[in-house]
Amino acid sequence: WFGAAQEESHKILSVRIVGARGLRPAGAWLVWGKSGAYCTCEVPGKDSSRFKTQVAKEASDPLWNFEARVAEYVAGDSLLFSVWVNSTCVGKATLENASFHPSGFEGELEFDPGDPCEVDKGSETAITAATLQIKVTTIAVEQAASLADEKKPAHSIFAIRHRLAGNDPESSDEHRPLLVTIQSATGLRNADWMPGAGKMMGLSDPYCTCEVVGQLESRFETPIIDDCLDPVWNHCEEIATYIPGSMLLFTVWDQDGGIKTDDLLGKATLKSEEFWPGGFEGELLLTEDGSRTETSKLKVKVMPVYEGPESITGLNVRKRIMKTYRKQVEANPDSITGFGVRKKIRRPYRDLKSLYARKKREAKVALIEMSAPLRAQVLFVTRESVKGALTGDPDLPLSWRKQFRRIVDDIWQDVLMEVEIAVEEAKLGVG
Repeated sequence: WFGAAQEESHKILSVRIVGARGLRPAGAWLVWGKSGAYCTCEVPGKDSSRFKTQVAKEASDPLWNFEARVAEYVAGDSLLFSVWVNSTCVGKATLENASFHPSGFEGELEFDPGDPCEVDKGSETAITAATLQIKVTTIAVEQAASLADEKKPAHSIFAIRHRLAGNDPESSDEHRPLLVTIQSATGLRNADWMPGAGKMMGLSDPYCTCEVVGQLESRFETPIIDDCLDPVWNHCEEIATYIPGSMLLFTVWDQDGGIKTDDLLGKATLKSEEFWPGGFEGELLLTEDGSRTETSKLKVKVMPVYEGPESITGLNVRKRIMKTYRKQVEANPDSITGFGVRKKIRRPYRDLKSLYARKKREAKVALIEMSAPLRAQVLFVTRESVKGALTGDPDLPLSWRKQFRRIVDDIWQDVLMEVEIAVEEAKLGVG
């Protein structure tokens, strides 16, 4: 009897939070702007049971369709749902145990009295309570285990590496780094239908966000590309808090510069078994893109980042070999293996190369010095040839001949100075 009672008391809850409607924050919440809404669920008094949905851009009537399991549930526990906008709670709802145990619950749940949620009055209509649509079912522990076994991904080299390192990527709840690259999108609809230039004119200004469903802190976004329906981002970031089994949500938006809420251009989800632990690279069809053709696609690449202590392939093997070599060299510098041989071979070569360069420079300088007398003779002969060419006319007056010789001598002083400067520069520049 005790065993049956214990089996009955310990169950696993499957909780699906579909969405909410009629949310309107009272008081100071007059403009929603770019705010988003998300919902949390927990067993009161058990903080470890708490989970939360992704953020929905539509804050007044958000739609999540988020499902999670609560393993900490014990018969008699109730569930507390809270809706948040910009980290501010705008409504709470409690589902008592008798409403879902043991046959489950599916329907709309009104928010608790006294919370800050209300709906629009309209012109003359009465106020109606805001509601939260949920579905809760109980699952036996054995049934949950069998379902988990059915969803296990196929084996791959990444999974083998993890197991060799002593951790199973398919069953561990520890955080695993995930490298996500949002490459490009094609066939996006034009949300900026007005002609001209600007944030609401021309073509859409798309950017894409990525997050782990249920982990708001994992969210990141790409840069904005103006006036483009086929953007290429190639934006890569690492999600350090990914838990195997969680789903990735990609959302493409049209940025409107704060003029109004950004327009949704499409969503795509990637299940864990599609990329963990073997990775994924390909195109995802964007849904809720507002088009009739359903041609909007998003190209992404998702790869697990292996952090095991040892690897059976890749650079870790080389690192281990190089580490062994260094230890050998430190223990015996004169070893006939390892770096000792290379150093002994390379040292004479470097010394010989340095000696050759020094001798080559000295030879060039000596050659320049040896050519000094010949250089002076050539310059003298050249100067006299210039004078003879200018004064060789027999009909040229004597006074003009003297004047030409004086001009050549003055100019030749500048020529000699330029030649000496060039020679000194050649001495300094040889190597």
